Amino acid sequence: MLHRNVSCLKVKEMTSTIAASLNELEKLEQIRQHLENCLTKTKQIDQTAELIKFYIELSEVEGISLEKIIDELISINKKSSEIKTLISECWSAKCKRSQIRILIKIYRLFTELVTDHWDYLPPKAIESLKNIKEEIEKSGGTVELSMVHTILLVLTRSSNGENLQKAYKEASLGLANAISEAIEQDIEDALDLEVARAAEQEARREGTIPWEVVKGKYGGNK
Repeated sequence: MLHRNVSCLKVKEMTSTIAASLNELEKLEQIRQHLENCLTKTKQIDQTAELIKFYIELSEVEGISLEKIIDELISINKKSSEIKTLISECWSAKCKRSQIRILIKIYRLFTELVTDHWDYLPPKAIESLKNIKEEIEKSGGTVELSMVHTILLVLTRSSNGENLQKAYKEASLGLANAISEAIEQDIEDALDLEVARAAEQEARREGTIPWEVVKGKYGGNK
């Protein structure tokens, strides 16, 4: 009987020890979660700080007021929310024609973003759009579907009266073209900036020089 009581006591002690160990392990799990949250938060803060710096520099270099930039960001966020909603609808749509209709809307909204707000888009968003442009150009603005689905797209009309296949191609290539034009404008703007810097350096070295002379010397187009 005494042996049994001792055994029961040892079992209780062991289970208590195990429970205590589990409590400590649970604490470690809580600490791990806390550390992960700290890392995530730091990453988000770093990304936000990076974007804040980008927009402040945009304001200073381009002479754009922060109020103007804020208005642009509000417009961008509004269109981004619309696109996000459409993407969710596209994923849940079971009919290919419905998916194509939604994709057409997405391409058109992205085209508006590029055309109206390119200079205010975050650098990483611009890189993503460049990748989208390349994918569209590789596919020729068409979507790979079975013969039956392709025929259905040709037979189905869009809101503009065009068949869905043609409307999709125009919408996707329209986005690719808009991105290409924006990139070309960026290159021209960068060249103009180099010309302006060169002109400033030349003027400091040699005094006032006619702008046309400096522009011709450094290859300016404007």
